[in-house]
Amino acid sequence: MSGPSFSHRPLPYGAGSLSPRGELKDASLAARLRGYKVALARRQRLVRPEAIERELLQGRVAVTPKYDGQLWFFVRFDGRAALCAYDGRALEGTPLVDALDKRTAGCGDLLIAGELCVNPRAGGRARAHFLLDALADAGLEGDMRFEAFDLVEEDGFDWQREPWRDRHARLVALLDGAARFRAVQVDEVSGPGAVVARFHEWVGTGRVEGLVVYDEFDGAARIKPEVTLDAVIIGFSEILDGEDRHMSELVVALQRDEAHFQILGRVGKGFKEVERAVWFKRLIDGQVPSRHMIASGQGTLCRMVRPEIVVELTCVDLQTTDSRGAPIPSSVVRYDPARGYFTAEEMPLARVEGLSFSRERADKPADLASIGLDQIYALAPFPGLSEPVAGRALPESSVVARRVWLKTTSGRTSVRKALIIQTHKDRIDPSFPPYVLHFTDFSPQRADPLQTTVRPAATLDHALAGLEVWIEAKVKRGWTERV
Repeated sequence: MSGPSFSHRPLPYGAGSLSPRGELKDASLAARLRGYKVALARRQRLVRPEAIERELLQGRVAVTPKYDGQLWFFVRFDGRAALCAYDGRALEGTPLVDALDKRTAGCGDLLIAGELCVNPRAGGRARAHFLLDALADAGLEGDMRFEAFDLVEEDGFDWQREPWRDRHARLVALLDGAARFRAVQVDEVSGPGAVVARFHEWVGTGRVEGLVVYDEFDGAARIKPEVTLDAVIIGFSEILDGEDRHMSELVVALQRDEAHFQILGRVGKGFKEVERAVWFKRLIDGQVPSRHMIASGQGTLCRMVRPEIVVELTCVDLQTTDSRGAPIPSSVVRYDPARGYFTAEEMPLARVEGLSFSRERADKPADLASIGLDQIYALAPFPGLSEPVAGRALPESSVVARRVWLKTTSGRTSVRKALIIQTHKDRIDPSFPPYVLHFTDFSPQRADPLQTTVRPAATLDHALAGLEVWIEAKVKRGWTERV
């Protein structure tokens, strides 16, 4: 390899260099890599293993293994070569990069997508945390390999316009025969039943993480086993079914340390309808105060509860970065048994896809050993696992507008109230909206007398417009504004 570095800040890594995130010099290349990742996620639909025969098309399909590593790209440009990640890291001058450079020397400029991965020396399949170890220790560079699965561009020609099978055939011609890199293996089979057989043969035996299947129309499906996680319930939302209140969603979290929980998400799938009333009655008794507010999927505020009940959850995938390659933040809350929950800060955590309730784990206590972050980190490593929760002082919110209407019927007074709140927190933490609309609708005649709705707003003008829409819909004849 010759010429200047791809990176603003190449740091020594064995015989070559490894740059930190976001250090690619070429902004257009960085944007191309991020754009490819977004497009790839959109092209590949997730299919659960049990749904293979129901959801895949009949006919010939190409089955490829899905390795547990990271998406990287082999880049040749103006006689220079590197392995670049979509988050702006670059490996240059390493034995693997030099071998790829030598093999493709006569091909002109190239952009190839693949999985950078590491198989453990003691045996077993590739896992993402083995790659993290190798990137942190240049002495393990020799364990890395590059499984190329897509040809993006060659000498100015956009291969993404061509069918996937043609792209793969060109990759075979470019790369096959080397020890540390190759075009990903392809098995042409007929029908969903054959895909099930490959899943059991490759994934069920622990050889690879999953499968990617391409049909005759270039549609792609990603098939991975369900991931099982244990978490603790810290809150819930409710719905009204006639005169009965039912649990709608659970708020679940993992334990970060003895005093802090990191929110995994909300889960509303996996429950039988008859169970929801039972869950409501159990959880309402454990309600505690909270300075940390969580909106439900229906726009109401969730009730927070003591972190005592451990549940088993399943999901279909874990993502550690967003479309820009940045870590995905999640709220960390501090729990005080006497005073409830308080906002601590935002810290990285993997995002779960397809979260579903499986069962209660009454045999497990709500402690670090049972519901800790390690169970996710082992599958999808994310930054900051060992960092302590620093906490932070957030500015107080302020009320920008407050309007109240009353209506008395048969001696009973109903109240409708609207607030516009400026959070003052959005510049410190982008997960907070600049403004929040909070609507209260109290009617003593209803079985569920108190209803609340929370809506974010990007600007004061948007908030005021949302307020006017609500007033037009909710404040009719008979309501009197209280000044």
